[in-house]
Amino acid sequence: SALGHRASAPGHRAFALGCRALASGCRGTSTGDAHFLVARRSMLAVRHRSGSTCAGAARKPTRHAVYCTYAVPTYLVTGTDTGVGKTFWACRLAHALQIRGRVFAHKPIETGVSPGTAPPDAVALAIASGRAAEDHRCAYVLAQPAAPLVAAAAEATTIDLEQALAPSLAAQRDHHHAVIVEGAGGWRVPITKHADTSALALRLGAPVIVVARAGLGTINHSALTVAAIRADGLSVAVVLLSRLPSDDIDFANANAAEIERIARVRAAVVDASTEPSRLLQLL
Repeated sequence: SALGHRASAPGHRAFALGCRALASGCRGTSTGDAHFLVARRSMLAVRHRSGSTCAGAARKPTRHAVYCTYAVPTYLVTGTDTGVGKTFWACRLAHALQIRGRVFAHKPIETGVSPGTAPPDAVALAIASGRAAEDHRCAYVLAQPAAPLVAAAAEATTIDLEQALAPSLAAQRDHHHAVIVEGAGGWRVPITKHADTSALALRLGAPVIVVARAGLGTINHSALTVAAIRADGLSVAVVLLSRLPSDDIDFANANAAEIERIARVRAAVVDASTEPSRLLQLL
């Protein structure tokens, strides 16, 4: 494994098969989406038969139990809700990882963007990883502030997952030290009629970073999101509880401890003062 983790041979073969299927067909068409579903089922079937952790089935805190397609650490950033701080923390992670080398940060799909304007989240990620604002490479910039599937339908278009991820896949091959991809919305947000955020992570071979609120309600939201990610055959690198100045620090730390206990995943409270070195320790 590129990240130093070994899985069973059956699990590795199933994941490779899944990646090839996704590469050949994940294009927002009925055939492509069928490939995605077959790939997901094949990996989950191996996980249940062999107990392999290659698809993130570990029942204790784990960093990267998923195989990466290339020898480049890659992370998919998702959130428990809209507006929890995915872009902020994806940018902070991109900045922190530049200490180690070249980083490519990318938001392939962005909704709620006024016509004729640049996608602000994608631009922020480009700048955070050292590129020019105009080099955001966001494939789908959609006006309606809605789920990608809904926003695309409003503009009479469909989303091609391979096209959306093409810049990130190229970065995996192009000697970058790390690749960070931010999803649109939460884990179950539909991208096509048959694919959600899990399709992005599966195609990238990426563990998932979950950004959540630090206050009331986050234990339930975080545990449900972690469970959904694992049910899709993927691993969770860390849950970041994004603390606002109004959030009580003791309450936030207690929430993080409960998320670790219930979901058996690494969880940490972070805020604007969190040092880059601390973020790197969490990955």
